[in-house]
Formats: sequence, C-alpha cells, structure tokens
Amino acid sequence: MGKDVNCRLGNVESVSDKMVKVKVVQFSACADCHAHSACSVSDSTGKIIEIPLTGRKPEVGQQIQITSEVSMGLIATVWAYIIPVVLIISSLVLSSFFSINQILSALISLLVLACYYFVLYLTRALFSKHFTLKIKL
Repeated sequence: MGKDVNCRLGNVESVSDKMVKVKVVQFSACADCHAHSACSVSDSTGKIIEIPLTGRKPEVGQQIQITSEVSMGLIATVWAYIIPVVLIISSLVLSSFFSINQILSALISLLVLACYYFVLYLTRALFSKHFTLKIKL
C-alpha cells in the first residue's frame, strides 16, 4: 500500500445510491481506564459521517472500516487549527502596532476569524474533493 492509513470502525446507519451514512463512536481519552465505570468523566459520543459510495453497497447495521490517509488528517489540522491561531495572533499584533485599544483589537481578531471560517464554509465542496474517506467491507 505504501501510504500510512487511519482506520476506524463504524456501523452503517443508511445507504442511498451515492452516499453511505456511518455512525462512528468516539470514546473519551479515559475510556480504557480501569476505573471508567465509576468515573463521571468517561463518556462516548456517536458521530454520523457521510461517505461517497464507490464500490459494493454495505447493508444497514453492518460494521465496516473507514479509512483515510494520515496526511489528510495533518492537513485538516493545519486548516482547522493552525491557520486560525496564526490569524488571531497576527491580527492582534497588527492592531496593537497601530495602537488600537484592546477591546477593538479583540473584536477585529474575532471578525478575522469569522471571515476565515466563512470562507472555509464557502469552499467546502473543494475540500470534500480532496479530503475523502473510503469504506472497507
């Protein structure tokens, strides 16, 4: 295969002609702890993921593997976390350089962040072409 791949297990919730909805259970970091049953911190949440259907159709309720390349996760982390932090810090530094008061600087930073995430939202179709998940039956 050659590429590093992330794998997750999920259960098929629904199947259409082009999409498969898969429920993936995400556990908290302490789910493997021996005391998790007595602790109120341990929890798990389910997330529904839509994956384009490219091969055989799985059946509803079937457990499947969802795979993605590790590099996709790293790139997504940069787009979702690293760039926004850089934008916030740079807007705060620039506004303090121009001697703008702190409250206005904070509002400018939040406005820059909101604009960034709005642009990401508008370009989600472009991202969905590059960030793909695959199903293994």
